[in-house]
Amino acid sequence: MISPLIDQETALAVARLQRQYGHITIAELPDSIDELDRELPVYLAQRIGLSCERLIPSSKRMVSLGPTFFKCGGLYYQVMAGEGISTPGELELLFVIRDLPATRVGPRGRVEINEPGRYRSVLVQSAPDLNIRTEDIERLAAAVVEASYRWLKQFIEDLVKRGESALTRELYTLFRGACVNAELRDVFVFGAVSRRHVIYLLDAESAAHSLASAVRHSGATHDSPTHVLAEILTAAVPYDVSLSKPVVEGGRTRVVSFHREKYANAVGPVLSRAEAQAIGTVSVAIRPIGQAGDEVLLGVAPAPSKDQLERTISAIEKELADSFASNRDLLHKAFERLRRNGLASAGDFAEWAGRFTGGILHAHH
Repeated sequence: MISPLIDQETALAVARLQRQYGHITIAELPDSIDELDRELPVYLAQRIGLSCERLIPSSKRMVSLGPTFFKCGGLYYQVMAGEGISTPGELELLFVIRDLPATRVGPRGRVEINEPGRYRSVLVQSAPDLNIRTEDIERLAAAVVEASYRWLKQFIEDLVKRGESALTRELYTLFRGACVNAELRDVFVFGAVSRRHVIYLLDAESAAHSLASAVRHSGATHDSPTHVLAEILTAAVPYDVSLSKPVVEGGRTRVVSFHREKYANAVGPVLSRAEAQAIGTVSVAIRPIGQAGDEVLLGVAPAPSKDQLERTISAIEKELADSFASNRDLLHKAFERLRRNGLASAGDFAEWAGRFTGGILHAHH
């Protein structure tokens, strides 16, 4: 029976994540998710290697060589894993003959991952003469990856809930109470200009909708939906290069594009893509709502919802502006948390996806 092993390994995977990442802040999310995704294939290969005797008939662990090595039929094998070169977002799990990196391998099975993350599927490949229990390996691999991404999703949700301020809660309560359009309620987000930067103000519900949108729209770019959400939660765009500057200075709603060349060049490809995926559209309507000193409250929604956005905000504009003005200290605290944890500036948003290489697997294609 494979079920007890799956239960054991998923529990170990979650415990490891809790130890390694359970203390991080929202500002540390992008780098931590990047690290988690880099380590996940290595961790999975090690755990499968240590469980080889239950997954590969007549095999024997060779822990003296390392956790990924085993012996079977007089030959030494190794479990290897990494992201596929030809299929980004697929975690390739290979069983190869030790010391023969060019071992010919063939596909044995593929399983889909049903939680949002960098990897959307696992492909199992093996040397042709090795008898592996493909279905059991698929089930175990999928369970470990899904448990890891499920933990991450819940952890981000808890982080956002803990970080919610009275300002954020009050703003979204006012907006959702006045908005009669269910679709607009789901995709609308608040933004704010503070300390000459533009940041997003998300509560747990808007963060959940942003993640769901990223899941729907990130397939074409192979971005991790959780990383997309992390970029939104930690984004702080210098005001002078932001799309909000002409909105604030013009004092009226404008439709702008995240893919506008000047903006994308200023903030980098990751953030501009993340914004489009999290909100679900390349072009958005940005509406100025209220100003207190140098700080400005903004409303952001997909461009097709511009008229509905105008009607909804107009009905509660004074209440929103008053709440914003009376809770500016909470906005300052939110911004300072970002600043203390290494606020990114224009041009610093690295192309994180490029850090994932499948070089270790190149010889097997």
